[in-house]
Amino acid sequence: MNIVIKPALTLESGGKSRSSADLSAIAILLREVQRGKTIQSAAEALDVSYRTLWNQIKVAENALGTPLLLSTKGHGSKLSPAAESFLNSVTQMERRFDRVSQDEVRRLSGELSSWIDPRPVGWVCCSSSDPLIEQAIDGLAHIDYQTMGSGQALERLLGGDADIAGFHLPDQDSLLQVQAHLKKAGMMAYPVMRRTQGLMVATGNPLRIKKLADLARPEVRFINRQKGAGTRLLLDTLMEKEGIGSDRIRGYRHEEFTHTAVATAIVAGAADAALGLKYIAAQFRLGFVPLEEETFYLAMSPKTHASKPIQKFIQSLQVLASKQVGYRAATVRPRK
Repeated sequence: MNIVIKPALTLESGGKSRSSADLSAIAILLREVQRGKTIQSAAEALDVSYRTLWNQIKVAENALGTPLLLSTKGHGSKLSPAAESFLNSVTQMERRFDRVSQDEVRRLSGELSSWIDPRPVGWVCCSSSDPLIEQAIDGLAHIDYQTMGSGQALERLLGGDADIAGFHLPDQDSLLQVQAHLKKAGMMAYPVMRRTQGLMVATGNPLRIKKLADLARPEVRFINRQKGAGTRLLLDTLMEKEGIGSDRIRGYRHEEFTHTAVATAIVAGAADAALGLKYIAAQFRLGFVPLEEETFYLAMSPKTHASKPIQKFIQSLQVLASKQVGYRAATVRPRK
């Protein structure tokens, strides 16, 4: 079962003669023109006539009160400054919507599969937020995936409410403490991948943020991860090492629950910096200041780890990690 949720962006004009323009289609057209394509080729890609698409452009231009395309003799069409701004706004909206739609797809898929496809779930995986895990686990009916902070994921595993816990920790001392609790419960922590964390900043880094201490500058607006998140623990550990008090960071108590959410806040101009993954910064075309390379672990019983479906899942996750910016595969050896 594959559920897809897409936004419908429509501009309607009032008055006696009501009309509407499909702004989603117009955004596709503008992107085609931006790449040097013609209006005719864009119409073919959208499977509509040239005339229909041109009429929609005119409706949008009339409603917005500004031209979207500028024609130059012998050189075709190009985007107007207003069209550049419009396309940038639509792109940001689509990125924000994508985060929400992915959460809704997972929720709706779970609800529908309970009666459409009643196959029992083999394992419950509670994990710290990570985009590669979400990609590797997508479509695996035998794993029920739930996102939460590293600490909460480990609590669910040790409490018997989960079979697998995905987590990352900032230092060896923290890992040794977790290993002791896992060993008592007959569990092990398996290192799966290495990933780079650092400061995500606005494109071009206009505030010239170069190190953690720059977060204490009064003009810098920070956005944090929630309490219990491994990234929040990493931030607090780094701040303690450098002697930076949380009261010196503007926005320290402003929290979001995923790497994507804090990146979206920066793109939207609601924040200037956040601690997050290099991979996410690259996805959103943000600036990035690397601070730490950390190991991401999957904790489970040796029996669960030895099962073929879980081995296949881990292998696919490591293949993804070896190909993505800000990641690399880790040797899968149990931490005892």
